[in-house]
Amino acid sequence: MEKWRSGRVQPSLWGSTTFGGVSENPSTLLSVPPALGFYEEVANPLLTAVEVEYPENAILDLTRNTYQHFYDGSEIVVAGRLVDEDMNNFKADVKGHGALTDLTFTEEVDLKEMEKALQEQDYIFGSYIERLWAYLTIEQLLDKR
Repeated sequence: MEKWRSGRVQPSLWGSTTFGGVSENPSTLLSVPPALGFYEEVANPLLTAVEVEYPENAILDLTRNTYQHFYDGSEIVVAGRLVDEDMNNFKADVKGHGALTDLTFTEEVDLKEMEKALQEQDYIFGSYIERLWAYLTIEQLLDKR
């Protein structure tokens, strides 16, 4: 079986985000503060020009790995297939521009430990990563149209 991997930069797309809209009723002023908080959140990304980089020739069929903005509470998901299925360790660098400086985060994964954890949780994950890759690939192909 091919080894599929995905990387998550943040735990949840809407995990720490609350969205408030302005309603048409007379108590509109009560709903303005959440809307302003949402505006402040999207007006000030944590990182810009975010790129997830992998070792050269280590990944096949990589989904989108560059993003223009990264906001507090948002999520970046990248999926692909490892070229060398017998690889022991896997490294990814996440690079982006912060408000004051460029940032680089490096994540290294022991693939044997990850494989063991995934086998123990097979009833939860199953072929999830392959389906996630397919979903992301189709979504990105449709966006190109």
